[in-house]
Amino acid sequence: MDITLKHTSDLQFVAQDETPVEVMLQGSAKDGAQRSALSPMQMVLAAVGGCTAMDVVAILKKQKQEYDSLTVNVHGERSNDIPKVFTRISIQFVFEGTVDPTKAMRAATLSAEKYCSVSHMLQASVDISHTVVVNGEKHEA
Repeated sequence: MDITLKHTSDLQFVAQDETPVEVMLQGSAKDGAQRSALSPMQMVLAAVGGCTAMDVVAILKKQKQEYDSLTVNVHGERSNDIPKVFTRISIQFVFEGTVDPTKAMRAATLSAEKYCSVSHMLQASVDISHTVVVNGEKHEA
């Protein structure tokens, strides 16, 4: 797997794979400057959230579980000291519809414990937790 980053301006880059799919990255905006892309640390949150969300969707599909919508909220807490690494990441799966909460929670747990490569890479140094909310009701592992 390879990624190439091309500098476009200031602290902005375009990351490209071999296909070429592109995504923009941008450093922190200074002096009220407008941001047009996620920062590298936000991309880490998007990567772990996306990885585990894809697992959850695939697992629930195999179990013939249906839902009307799924939103994944990812929150990261960072160290105050440089380097400001993540110390804690919480992932919340918010479902609307008829999905079985127990099966949704099991899918999230399987992703965290077995399938999501991004989670496994981060778990050595970051406390990662997940919750499931179905039709407004919260479920925890």
